[in-house]
Amino acid sequence: MVGLHRRVMAGIDFKRLSNGDVLATCIVSSGYYDDKDVGKGGSDDDVLIYCGEGGDPKNPCGNKVAADQKLRGANLALKRSMERKLPVRVVRGFRTSSQERVISTYTYDGLYLVEKHWEVRGDNGYRVFKFQLRRIPGQPALSEVKRSRLEQAPLQYRCVDPDVSGGMERHPIRAMNAVNDTRPIGFSYISRLRYPSWYDPRPPAGCGCISGCAESSACACAAKNGGSFAYGVDGMLLETRPLVYECGPSCGCPRSCRNRVSQSGVKVQLQVFNAGSRGWGVRSPNRIAAGAFVCEYVGEVITEREAGKRSNDEYLFDVGRNYGGGEACEEDSCFTIDAAEYGNVGRFINHSCSPNLYAQNVLFDHDDRRVPHVMLFALADIAAYEELAYDYNYRVDGVRDEDGELRRKYCYCGTFRCSGRMY
Repeated sequence: MVGLHRRVMAGIDFKRLSNGDVLATCIVSSGYYDDKDVGKGGSDDDVLIYCGEGGDPKNPCGNKVAADQKLRGANLALKRSMERKLPVRVVRGFRTSSQERVISTYTYDGLYLVEKHWEVRGDNGYRVFKFQLRRIPGQPALSEVKRSRLEQAPLQYRCVDPDVSGGMERHPIRAMNAVNDTRPIGFSYISRLRYPSWYDPRPPAGCGCISGCAESSACACAAKNGGSFAYGVDGMLLETRPLVYECGPSCGCPRSCRNRVSQSGVKVQLQVFNAGSRGWGVRSPNRIAAGAFVCEYVGEVITEREAGKRSNDEYLFDVGRNYGGGEACEEDSCFTIDAAEYGNVGRFINHSCSPNLYAQNVLFDHDDRRVPHVMLFALADIAAYEELAYDYNYRVDGVRDEDGELRRKYCYCGTFRCSGRMY
């Protein structure tokens, strides 16, 4: 609900007056901390005991900095609202869980008055502020909202396709749908890039390592990467780069080499699922660590000129201008990956203005920097069943049709950084 609570992370929203004083405007009782209702029924259901901000990470409020809570800022704002008998908006959070995920629902519960505050000592002896708030009578009862909206059963996903890849990946990629029984159709699954018949990429010169490229100083492929490997010994991408060279078919090192991370296909379990307004999306039933390889964006490799003729431009990934520092190229020497008719699980990964994946250019089976492999890596730790997304890197008002008219595509990622439009 836009405008009720402005602060992204903090539970107490307040405003600073021109005279320097502060007043609380809204609190969020998320259900994660030691906020609680006093009674089990009757008028006590309208009383909320709320924890202050700041303090000891091991106290009941679950705060992060080990110290006494201070009567300043947000905490002082609640006290000032109590002294002036001014109402405070309260937003309630409720959590329900299914077999696959926890769903948090937030709803506006109405206006409360702060009746009193006091101090307690946490388990480690740090000071914690408690505030007692009472709901102003005459507002719709929260219990009615709970019954009608908050305690409804969470989405139940059903498997509508046991393996979208048709056995072409190491792990089956199930299609899950909680809305209806439809499944992903209209394309042919491929696990490797599909090059045009006239394009004949040549294998690169390889390294002579036979021990898994243990020493970067002695590895010719590491030299291509500036003298160091892009991956740690655990296979995690250490940092994003314009281009990463992996060991290839001409190298003497084994398949277990630390510099062959992304070329062996999908290694994590992935699911395609109905993501509502975003269409089909991709998630994993397992946690994915930061820097881990997720999947390649696979499709047909076509020229930029050919891409302009395709009627469906929803699955185009332009790689033709991403090589060698971004030099200019002609339409027939710039390339695009089109996953509309032929593609892998990467075609279902949605855009986000706050992505958790990064598209990394990688070469291993040839040295043509105009046509790198697009490998998707985790930007940060990704929780189980969190939707996977990367930034499509469109520019608002930067896409035009054949007649030069601006085209618009709206964004539904729902993140707090969402611009509302992809282009």
